[in-house]
Amino acid sequence: FPVTIKRIKVRTDYINNIEAEWLENLIDSPQIWGEIDGAYIPLTMDTTSYRRQTIELNRLFSVEFDLSYSVSSYRQR
Repeated sequence: FPVTIKRIKVRTDYINNIEAEWLENLIDSPQIWGEIDGAYIPLTMDTTSYRRQTIELNRLFSVEFDLSYSVSSYRQR
């Protein structure tokens, strides 16, 4: 059976330091759930480190990481 794994790239707008630290803690989290189309879906963190872009003047940050669905989709032809 062909297996389909959905992947998601998360890139925030500019957020404050507290919000950036909260999101960065997801990288080490053992369980991640995302609300997608009204359903809670288990997700796997594919990123092992984070990239933080900073605007020094306003102390704002942008965080980027990759996720994939923990449940694979099997299709029969």
